[in-house]
Amino acid sequence: MRIRMNILGVWSILLFSACSIPKVAMETESLKMPSDFSNAAQDTVSDGVLPWTSLFSDTILKGHIEQSLLHNPDMRSIMQRVEAAAVESVAQRNAIIPEVGAVVGAGTVRFGDYTVDGVGNFDTNLSDNVDESRRIPNPVPDLLLGLNTSWEAGLWGKYKNRKRRAQEQLLATAEGKRWFQTMLVAQVSKYYYDLVALDAEIRMIDRSVQLQESALEVVKIQKEGGRVNELAVKQFESQLLDFKALEKSKRLERVLLENEMNALIGNFGGEVRRADSLQWHDLPLMLRTGKPETLLKQRPDVKAAMHEREAALANVRVAQAYFYPDLSFQGFFGVNSFRPDVLFTLPASMAFTALGGLAAPIINRNTIKRNHRVAIAEYNQSHFSYKKSLLLAFREVNDELQKISYFETIADYRNDQRTVMAEAENVSAELFTTGYANYVELLMIRNSRLAAEIEYIEAVRDRIQATIGLYRALGGGQ
Repeated sequence: MRIRMNILGVWSILLFSACSIPKVAMETESLKMPSDFSNAAQDTVSDGVLPWTSLFSDTILKGHIEQSLLHNPDMRSIMQRVEAAAVESVAQRNAIIPEVGAVVGAGTVRFGDYTVDGVGNFDTNLSDNVDESRRIPNPVPDLLLGLNTSWEAGLWGKYKNRKRRAQEQLLATAEGKRWFQTMLVAQVSKYYYDLVALDAEIRMIDRSVQLQESALEVVKIQKEGGRVNELAVKQFESQLLDFKALEKSKRLERVLLENEMNALIGNFGGEVRRADSLQWHDLPLMLRTGKPETLLKQRPDVKAAMHEREAALANVRVAQAYFYPDLSFQGFFGVNSFRPDVLFTLPASMAFTALGGLAAPIINRNTIKRNHRVAIAEYNQSHFSYKKSLLLAFREVNDELQKISYFETIADYRNDQRTVMAEAENVSAELFTTGYANYVELLMIRNSRLAAEIEYIEAVRDRIQATIGLYRALGGGQ
């Protein structure tokens, strides 16, 4: 009795020591968001972000976006990732169910004459209690047919937290898909409006080329009449060549951008259809901002980071569960015989095993401790990733709000500037024709006029891109 009590005491001590979990610091920092976005942009964004189908009115652009969502290779790859995460979630949900498998086995073994089994079988066959059908042959066949099962109870929430981890990872993957879709919509629309802007710039350069060609002819005539010298002709020729080189540069930029756009929407090449003009007022303004804490947490990458953190927390709890004893069961039920003709003779050939136990880790505790520390480190990392995603989202929204405000004003100034420069060019051309202005003044004005037109187009484009950027920064519409 005393020996039994000592063994029980030793076992209790070992079990208690096995259940102790080492203390490892986990991040518990509270992430407090500012109450508002920057004051300069308070009336520029809505409580709920518009979906892209409502944000854009251009039907051609909508067609490109729809095509990209269907055919973009990265988008389709992410959809497969979501599918894989969904399968894993279902698998973890069913992990608590006992495993049951069919067993069909056949084998043979020959025992030596001078072995315990050989002598024992020989002696058994001489017994009067063993009839002919039950005599043991040598070698001994072994035929097995039945079902085996294994099951672990997961007493400390192991399966529950595995299921939670898989569910959170599925949600994170799904939010990652939404975030990629938002970025894809923003990128397609950005390229689209870049192309429309390049078209407008090329048209303005073409106009300048035509004007300069006409002006060059006038200067040549004036040279023949003695009003200007050869230097004036060379100056006009030089500016004409500069305009033509600029046009080729813009055309190359447009071709390369079309190639990028085609790759994004799943095409191998070809001209990208687009609108004829750049109209930033076609994009709706998003009025009145919501609170950062509620608005930014709807952003898919922030939500994905939050779900990753929850998955990491569930993984910590799974790692902690391995420190505690768990109940397991293994069993077999079927028929077993060394003779085929009696394998299905029931109940004589029926066989079963059942083994259950409560096991606690003792020898492999270092491995469990390591896994536990790794799980906590991964949780801390996911916590900081979540914080980083909030900081990044807040900064990006603030940036785009400021851009919208400033680019709108810049576009107004550039519009006024191009009007002034157009009038100045007309006046300068008339004065030059009548001899009241020299060719240098006309060249400078014409150069400035083209620069003003291009800067206005780029300011309008930037205003549109800022609205698209705000759509992306807020996570896109539902």
